[in-house]
Amino acid sequence: METKLDRKWIDEYKRRASFSTLTFLKVNTRYLKSQEDDFISEKINNPKLIYHRLSDFDFKEWRNRLEELLERILKEEKNELVKEAYKGRIEERLETLALLEATHKGDDPKFMCLSEKLFGSLDEDVLAQSLFNVRENIKRRLRSKNKKVRSETENFIKYLETEFSVTPRNIFPHSHDQEKIRNGKKSHLGPEDIKREVEAAFDKLGIKNDWKAVVGDYLNISVNYAEKELRIPR
Repeated sequence: METKLDRKWIDEYKRRASFSTLTFLKVNTRYLKSQEDDFISEKINNPKLIYHRLSDFDFKEWRNRLEELLERILKEEKNELVKEAYKGRIEERLETLALLEATHKGDDPKFMCLSEKLFGSLDEDVLAQSLFNVRENIKRRLRSKNKKVRSETENFIKYLETEFSVTPRNIFPHSHDQEKIRNGKKSHLGPEDIKREVEAAFDKLGIKNDWKAVVGDYLNISVNYAEKELRIPR
């Protein structure tokens, strides 16, 4: 007969640690749309991102419940493995609570510190893709037909330059700058060489008529499944 070593604590732990981070970080889509509309119509200067579910969350109560359980386990549990396992898990949930509270209070430095501790540093590829998406959004907004959107985007670029010394050249790097970003090494194959190799591979696979290779102002090689394109940076 199987016996669970933590049968004394498992049900109580589930009750005291049953909050979902993702659930509380959901944002009401109608609220987002209203903020966008108010911004475009110049009713507000800067949209606010509010996590409504966190407003009703009793951080102190949940923290006390977890700390009380941890204290009991450390005092009453005889099995050291079980004790250490629950200690680590409860401390992680307490840090998750602190992360949610930092989000609610808008404490960005604390949020970043806890986020990195809980989930690790950003993967370089993910960060590169995120920066690429930001740059593409800035480009799109600079071409917007709405003067307010264009003006605020230009102000945002000026703010980055003033506060963080991020210049337009940093935001829209030229080919030479992109080459430095990509590990600081020049590829043996140029973008057109890569394009020819990819097209040859498409031809060999029998998909040349469906897929195409495109050279453009991209940060890294990526695939756009909707357009059936393999995108190659200059």
